Amino acid sequence: MTDYADISIDILTAALAVGTGLFAYMVRNRFRGGPFWNPWQVIAPSPFVLAAAEANHIYEDFDGSTMLATWLHAILEAGFVLMLFYGFYLFYRAWDSAPEEGPQ
Repeated sequence: MTDYADISIDILTAALAVGTGLFAYMVRNRFRGGPFWNPWQVIAPSPFVLAAAEANHIYEDFDGSTMLATWLHAILEAGFVLMLFYGFYLFYRAWDSAPEEGPQ
């Protein structure tokens, strides 16, 4: 039986992920060549990985869950989280590497 509320939430989440990814690419272009360029190189595509995970989940809702689809969904979600975490780590390193100013 198809749960239309679950499908609606998955479609909304996928659409929001695509919108967030497009916005992240626009923000990334503002940092071209600066110290925050590398973090945005990792963070900007990560919402599209989440959108792919949600698209896989929508497929599962309509066609039924298989072991491959379940594993693919878990791998894509984990990839999204790892990409986001690594991008924030790169932000931390770029921010922390700035020379400190203050009393000496």
